[in-house]
Amino acid sequence: MRLREDTDTEIHRETRIATLNAIKSAGFDLYYCIEPIGKEHAYDEIADEMIRARDYNVDVMAVMGRVGVAGTPFENEPELSELELTKIAAVTRIVTNPKKSMCIHEPKKMPLLAGVNQLYAEFGGNPRDTEASTENNRGYGIENIKKLLRDAEYMI
Repeated sequence: MRLREDTDTEIHRETRIATLNAIKSAGFDLYYCIEPIGKEHAYDEIADEMIRARDYNVDVMAVMGRVGVAGTPFENEPELSELELTKIAAVTRIVTNPKKSMCIHEPKKMPLLAGVNQLYAEFGGNPRDTEASTENNRGYGIENIKKLLRDAEYMI
């Protein structure tokens, strides 16, 4: 469930909830991300999604900040600071207690101190990036991801 589903997106909340219910009833692992978090979202909106994820007993949990992509309504809106996203990740980890891992997207160092233990490497084009190869910019390649995890003393 994206933040402000059916308001900022064209997907109806009921459709998204039906999909979440189908995933859980089929016995699949549920990966859940509170996204895209921006300064326009109140803490109670974010908390509602934390509670929803907790109620679904998620396997993998994540948070992602909103990126001001050119050509979108939020292109000139500032992104959350790394510190603010880290605080949100920490609370999300505690509230949802994911069974397998806690992730943040895009990869950042500070959230690894707040319970994040999974990062995703990206390659190639990414609509949130101005570079053709996101691994050299926002997305981080595998070696950069490994370095972040090692610096936080995770075993790889």
